[in-house]
Amino acid sequence: MSSLQTQVNGKQNILQAGTNITIDGNNIISLQVNQGDTGPQGIQGETGETGLQGETGIKGIQEETGIQGETGIQGIQGIQGETGATGLQGIQGETRETGLQGIIGETGLQGIQGETGATGLQGIKGDTGETG
Repeated sequence: MSSLQTQVNGKQNILQAGTNITIDGNNIISLQVNQGDTGPQGIQGETGETGLQGETGIKGIQEETGIQGETGIQGIQGIQGETGATGLQGIQGETRETGLQGIIGETGLQGIQGETGATGLQGIKGDTGETG
């Protein structure tokens, strides 16, 4: 009797048609049985009622807020950039014509003549000259 026959005899009394027997290198026997076609799917049953909502859990205790940490040191000031190039000088505009001279106004009216002043004192009589 062969080793294969001995292993088969120890596992199965009768070989059935449609059964595949596999023996691997470690003498482990596995079989696959042809079970035939799967039947049609059965009708799905009705959906059950929705369950009641459970109670809300107890709210946990809130702990105190921790102490705020110290403000960090101020960062280093960045390097100042280079001064940019001076821009081009603008173009000077054209000189335009001189505007028209304004109209000379009219001469105003002559003022009113003032009053005549008081007569001055009479002069001193001079000496009589020589008779000729």
